[in-house]
Amino acid sequence: MARAQGGSGEPVTAVAPILDVCTGALAAAAALAAVFSTTTRRRGEHTGSSLAAAASYVQLAELTVFPGCPAPEDGDRDYRGPQPWRRYHRASDGWIAVAAQTPDQVSALASATAAVSLTHDGVAVAVAQQPVEQWIGELSRAGVPVCRVTPAGGLLEDPLLIANGFSHVVRIPDLGRFRLARGYFTDLGVDSADRTARVWRLAAEAFDAAGTRHPGYGVIAEAE
Repeated sequence: MARAQGGSGEPVTAVAPILDVCTGALAAAAALAAVFSTTTRRRGEHTGSSLAAAASYVQLAELTVFPGCPAPEDGDRDYRGPQPWRRYHRASDGWIAVAAQTPDQVSALASATAAVSLTHDGVAVAVAQQPVEQWIGELSRAGVPVCRVTPAGGLLEDPLLIANGFSHVVRIPDLGRFRLARGYFTDLGVDSADRTARVWRLAAEAFDAAGTRHPGYGVIAEAE
């Protein structure tokens, strides 16, 4: 990870506790798999996770070597992307992120930007000449995946992200209303804070019936 994010320079500290979160996610996935296996194997399963295992998991790309494997990507402190067609670029009034994947998309990017050369510097100089919204329109029409880079300040209030369900409002008695990032999993059908509270309340009742409810679920179940 230090190689990918820091290259040969000073390693860059992540802004999120990656290993802590990943360890919990792996443990939760293992627990769900164990519960599912009881439907067919009719017996319990022992699962385990650790920070070391999570570290190996998230660095598999760097730890896996085979004949003909591509060289690991080297990053730097302000790493913007591995190729000029898959990279953050500064426009005249903000930033865009392009993610061309196919040869046709790469060619379309080169044509739309009219870059002198298809290099980091060549595309960067071309993109810097026009504003974000103009690039969004031109590259989208050309079939190049592109999006506006939202500044960190005011991220949860960004109209585009709100419209696309990036965040939602949670109401907690005695504390008030909070806008929080929703998360990555939406296939549970959770479409509002009220629905979330009802789902957690049902889960809490199930834990109560089984005699396995954790005291911490009380706070979540009462959030409405």
